[in-house]
Amino acid sequence: MTISARIPNILTTARLAVSPLLVLVFLILPYSQASVVAAAIFAAATITDFLDGFLARRFDLISNLGKVLDPIADKALVVIALLAVAANSGLDSWFLVPATAIVFREIFIAGLREQMSGSSVELGTTGIGKTKAATQMAAIFLLLLSPALSNYSVEVELIGLFLLWAAAILSVVSAVIYFRKTLPYL
Repeated sequence: MTISARIPNILTTARLAVSPLLVLVFLILPYSQASVVAAAIFAAATITDFLDGFLARRFDLISNLGKVLDPIADKALVVIALLAVAANSGLDSWFLVPATAIVFREIFIAGLREQMSGSSVELGTTGIGKTKAATQMAAIFLLLLSPALSNYSVEVELIGLFLLWAAAILSVVSAVIYFRKTLPYL
């Protein structure tokens, strides 16, 4: 396997490796600086999520390792980022409720995929799942960045919360769709 064939897996592994940095920067740097650095790390990791999938599909570089690592890296990035925001939000219920729905969905779908592995049921990504992912990534980015934007912090945070609620609703809807698809096989 050439290096170019490994690029999607390298990007996925990098996303997985940098995810813990989202919390670490808040422990090391002053809050407003940590907010900018965490948002930048999150944005870069989100870009690798798009790139690894695009490259793997476009150039037929899909691998078993990528099939396993990609969803793990996605979930690690989202859950760790949500933990970082939660730790810095004062555990605001307007944040915790949608964040809990998103985390629950990620764990639930991972369990369904594990249960259905080896069966004829395919639980690939759907349009609603991709919309949910894009919405939650935008929401998390804004929520990570908002503390550093002194003049627009409240507005950016409200937009981020609105998007997080939208992502939570899409999370619940997509979980129901996946569950209904797998129910006859459970």
